[in-house]
Amino acid sequence: MDEKFISYLENEEYIKFLITKEELTTKKTQRYFDLLQYVGENIEFAKKFCGKFAFYFDGYTEQEIWQDPLIKNFVQQLNARFPYMFYLAEKQTGTLKLLTILECSTGESNGENLSMDKEHFAKYLKEQMLGIVKMAQRTGLSSENAQSIMQQVYDYFGI
Repeated sequence: MDEKFISYLENEEYIKFLITKEELTTKKTQRYFDLLQYVGENIEFAKKFCGKFAFYFDGYTEQEIWQDPLIKNFVQQLNARFPYMFYLAEKQTGTLKLLTILECSTGESNGENLSMDKEHFAKYLKEQMLGIVKMAQRTGLSSENAQSIMQQVYDYFGI
């Protein structure tokens, strides 16, 4: 398995997951977790893919993405197992939005807007900021680089 990961990670500039309905319904998503664990454990790849991770759900409308319990569960498992998702997440696409809304939404909507649990969001953001700091330290990034990554997240959320 490591050989497949190494080959993929050496040849790609970004980590991109395209998760299908079939994978979620048949619970065949372990390879995604294994790959992220491998990246997190290997300094070379953790450094290379800082800010270069994105994921998408194939075969779902945007509305379905926010409502599907399998998607929400998958993202919550990602966040629980890897408290450094914001370190890896691409900051310009919808990756931060997906990670956050699927983690912190209450399931209620007001028109096009989903309600967020503000306390849960604050806790989640704090955990992810700590994850950025820890990963930056592990990979040897300077404190200025870690601060820059954190600032990108704050800017994204308008904080």
